[in-house]
Amino acid sequence: MNLFCNFKYELIADDTRRSALSRFAGCRRAVFNKALELQNDRKAKSEKPISYLEMAHLLMEWKQTEEMAFLKEAPSQALQQTLMDLDRAIKDTFRKKGDPAKKRWPRFKAKDIGDGFRLPQVKPQDIDEPNGRVKLPKLGWLRYRRSRPLAFKCGDGTLIPGKVKQIHITKDCGKWFVTFATEFEIPDPVMKEKDVGIDVGIVHAVTLSNGKTCDLDVKTIKKIEGEIAYLKRRLSLNQSSRKKLAAKGLAEEFDKRKPSRTRRRLKELIQKKYKRIRSI
Repeated sequence: MNLFCNFKYELIADDTRRSALSRFAGCRRAVFNKALELQNDRKAKSEKPISYLEMAHLLMEWKQTEEMAFLKEAPSQALQQTLMDLDRAIKDTFRKKGDPAKKRWPRFKAKDIGDGFRLPQVKPQDIDEPNGRVKLPKLGWLRYRRSRPLAFKCGDGTLIPGKVKQIHITKDCGKWFVTFATEFEIPDPVMKEKDVGIDVGIVHAVTLSNGKTCDLDVKTIKKIEGEIAYLKRRLSLNQSSRKKLAAKGLAEEFDKRKPSRTRRRLKELIQKKYKRIRSI
């Protein structure tokens, strides 16, 4: 049987490489927003959306302009995948009512929210798994924290290597991560006496068929949620106070695209709190 698994590791990069990754993510965001702006204009005029192939030709034209020449810094595959994502998102909005895959019209992407990019074509020689290295376009070799082998572990403890189909580079709370989308060919599992069933419930987070239960640290989660609520109130007050000061001419106009140092710090703290809940 074929099985798909994602293996996520933290990248070890210096400030120069981290800046380059941020620029790549920024180029991806700029392409998505510019293409979405064109699609929004056509939607307002009741015209048919632009296809992916047409947008890909426009991308080549954008790179030749002085205004968007910075797109040449990013890998072409990552920018093309962005246009594919937008094309797929728009098609999902036209699905029939009641279809679970139906989605709302895509919205513009904001900075520091979902930053990253995807590389669909991966060569086996670009992954040095024993030494924990991956080769990225226009960056070269980057090390990652090899916390576990890039292989599927069977019930008897044997490791089965797989084939990496895609590489995802993402940013979370100031740290960069690499995710390997891997396909495995494993033998069909055989039921054994030691196998157990897992049920995810409400009273207990996990209940096993042998009677054992596993519970989350709900007390700590509720405590963190209270801290998040407090930080969000401060974030809201930061915006309202900035607007009042701007009305009196004591501060610049509030612009969420250019947040202040205090606002950036509050958003970083909120992201770290959410990450801690996810880790729990």
